[in-house]
Amino acid sequence: MKNLDDVTGKRQFGKNLAIYWSVQVLVILSGFVIPRQISDHLGAVDLGTWDLGWAAYRYLSLTGIGAVGVTRYIAMYRAGESISAQSRVFTVAILIQTLVAILVLSSSILLSIYVAKSGFGDFDKTAVSTLILLFSTAICFRFLGEPARGVITGYHRFDLHHLIGASQDFLLALGLLAALSFGAELVHLGYIVVLSAMLTSLVRFFFMRKVAPTIRFDVSEWSIKEARKLFRFGAKSLANSS
Repeated sequence: MKNLDDVTGKRQFGKNLAIYWSVQVLVILSGFVIPRQISDHLGAVDLGTWDLGWAAYRYLSLTGIGAVGVTRYIAMYRAGESISAQSRVFTVAILIQTLVAILVLSSSILLSIYVAKSGFGDFDKTAVSTLILLFSTAICFRFLGEPARGVITGYHRFDLHHLIGASQDFLLALGLLAALSFGAELVHLGYIVVLSAMLTSLVRFFFMRKVAPTIRFDVSEWSIKEARKLFRFGAKSLANSS
């Protein structure tokens, strides 16, 4: 009997590649449009403030330490048909990413307080300190959604992963443009980024449940050994891509 469950992902390679490059084109186009609109509506100073926060947000969002390790070990344990091992990887990743999110948010609160008191060059210190909090919150939501992303890609559903990313980028760009046309300030754009990050993570978890309904979160599955494996592989992948 023919095995319809392709654990290697070879059948979807062409479609995954096409969707990936389509997403990249969308990201590049939005990168040209949004800054121009911010400059036209809010001015060059606010554009500089936005670019600073946006660059940090995008860079940290792409690090993916919490996803690449999950992808590797989910794929490996899936090939071995070990559901309990997959659940263990997912649980460990969720707990690690929660800790990372808490640390990032705590650090951003301290940095925001410092900027609010001391200022940040020629930038509006109130806007900068608020954007630090908003972008950090958005990053935390992204971090929390990384394990679900890792499961989706571990099941070789890169098409789904890229479609989620493309939808997020398109809707975020649309939301920012609409807000600017209605006279939104820089801080309002930050709230839209937070909302986008939160909804994207929720969507990832929703589709993860569709793709891998047998994977469960269970705190009792916590494993120091698994945590070390995930962190080492993720850190190594990040170092190699830098």
